[in-house]
Amino acid sequence: MKQISKILIVLFLAGCQSKVESVKHENKYDIQILYNHYKKDKTFNRKYLDKEYLRDGNLYLIFESYFNQDTVEVKINGKKEISEIINTESSTGVAKSIKLNDMETINNVGIIVNNGKEAFIEIDTMNFFLITFSDSILKIRVPKSVPFYD
Repeated sequence: MKQISKILIVLFLAGCQSKVESVKHENKYDIQILYNHYKKDKTFNRKYLDKEYLRDGNLYLIFESYFNQDTVEVKINGKKEISEIINTESSTGVAKSIKLNDMETINNVGIIVNNGKEAFIEIDTMNFFLITFSDSILKIRVPKSVPFYD
């Protein structure tokens, strides 16, 4: 009986330790949301892309630089829709792009990286969101023009 009690205590303590580690894993990054971050630059402005994609009724989430085996979760109106591990492609600098149809039905989007804090975005009229994860900062930018990747 003493052996079983000791085993149960060890298992309980081991379980507590793993729970503490998972709590430490959460909230380990800051969140920045930058609206109208980019100024229009005529050199890189692609008017034909803006005409085709800006405010076309769809919502675009583009996960850019610095994702390396990171688990990304996307919630739409509070409901988890996407959860996957992503990596940034070195040739384009893009890890993942997500197109969500029927933007008018989307009130908000939540983005969580590696079980951390949720970045919460209220959806209004802008439909492009560029997401990077670097130096313990989850950064979401809202450009004025459609991004172009060579």
